[in-house]
Amino acid sequence: RQRQMCIRDRAKPATVGDGQLQAGESSRVVFIGPHVLSGVAVFLSNSGGPYPSNRVATITINTDTAQPIMFGDVFADQGAAREQLRKLAQELGPPDRIKAAGDMKSEQFLHWLPVPTGLTFYVSVPHVAGDYVPVTVPWAKIRDRVAPGMQTILSQ
Repeated sequence: RQRQMCIRDRAKPATVGDGQLQAGESSRVVFIGPHVLSGVAVFLSNSGGPYPSNRVATITINTDTAQPIMFGDVFADQGAAREQLRKLAQELGPPDRIKAAGDMKSEQFLHWLPVPTGLTFYVSVPHVAGDYVPVTVPWAKIRDRVAPGMQTILSQ
């Protein structure tokens, strides 16, 4: 399913379709628990470049409040959490692809989803390395950084 979009006559046509990062990593509802609903959208897009690229968007909703759960809600000390996540992503991610992410600035951890065993982050890498690398960080490795009560909400 691809759709062509054109904005004014001057714009180049762009195509947007369903993307896939790797086997089993495509647009879907990821997790439904008693307090949370989360999903990922993977888009394959081409805006006139030599090849199409994947883009990722994630959302996690607290079903008790009907509000999105943001990174800052999960991690009280965002700076310390990002530093720890940088190290863990390099340790847990596929070595041949995760090294392409470079120093992993703070925006690398904006696309995330809860899973029963931890949090999955979609780390942006150059297209040659696959656009995004999903890295699941177990709760045991980040429990000390997670805001009180948030692991209970996200992991049930």
